[in-house]
Amino acid sequence: MRYLWRVVVSAVCAVLSYVVGHPLLILLLRTLDNRLGKRFPWIADVRKHMATHLAWLFVTVSFYCNARFVLNLGVKSIVSKIIVYIVAIPIVLVTFSARKVITNVLVRYFEWDQDRDRNENIIFIITQTITFLCGIAVAVEVFYIFFLSVEMAEFLLVEAILLLILVAFFSGFSVLKNVASGLFIIFAEPLRIGSLCHSQNICGIVEKISLNRTTIRCRDGSHIYVPNGIFANFTQTSQTRTTDTITCTKILRVSSRLSNGVLNEFMDALRSQLGLLIAENEERSSRSEEMEDTEEKNLDRISIRLRSLDTVMIEVTLRHGNFGSYEAAKTQVNILFASSER
Repeated sequence: MRYLWRVVVSAVCAVLSYVVGHPLLILLLRTLDNRLGKRFPWIADVRKHMATHLAWLFVTVSFYCNARFVLNLGVKSIVSKIIVYIVAIPIVLVTFSARKVITNVLVRYFEWDQDRDRNENIIFIITQTITFLCGIAVAVEVFYIFFLSVEMAEFLLVEAILLLILVAFFSGFSVLKNVASGLFIIFAEPLRIGSLCHSQNICGIVEKISLNRTTIRCRDGSHIYVPNGIFANFTQTSQTRTTDTITCTKILRVSSRLSNGVLNEFMDALRSQLGLLIAENEERSSRSEEMEDTEEKNLDRISIRLRSLDTVMIEVTLRHGNFGSYEAAKTQVNILFASSER
């Protein structure tokens, strides 16, 4: 009976720490973010990436305090050891999730722009370095918690070391493979910016090449971020004849009441007008070069077809050297189309 009150108090504290502690910590981080988020933006990163792990760490630490000070159990008791091993799980998760917070702090401090190619590679290197350091910290924490006693060390030391080696190898293999493939693409140039790339079911124009991934723009305007290791696993083709061109697609809505003859006349007139406008535009933008393109060649680069009864699809291929990006080429197509409507 003299230990009954300890059990009751411990159970109440455990329930309160689980029911109240978790939401209370989330509320505290939210309040700090709302009041101090402008001066300390890293609070938002902690709330986003570490809040749940910190809450579970608080709950497990409260369980350990209940076992030690309320139930009056010794450090060497089985219950205390089990709780310590359970505490290791949120500690490892908190340490590993801290890599994102540290990376964001460094990016804001040095004011790196992620849209620039050079900064993207720097951020990637910094991220992988911080991940490696956090992995070392996790290994130290696991060794300190689980191998503090000689009995556990004798039983799990070899298995844990082998497991850590396997985890480090498989987690870093894909990163190293992407970086090696990225260096090969950058220096050997099997793919270049503006190349039309085909790999498995991926087809589009290469817009950006970095160390870890390649950005491909599909014909519908969507972006695909392809890890560079994909190009090492599967066969890809790069059409060199289209490396200097950009293909833009535009959908035109027409009335379904128009006859086939009227639609064919409209598409022929639109094709000829676009061909003339493209030729004039390229003559203005490349006066120093000899223009080998004729009106007939321009007509071959314009595809206008009836997609459905009320939809006409227009595909126009423009020189990549005349435009800095896909958006600029698409804007030019819209201008050409607006000019042809007049």
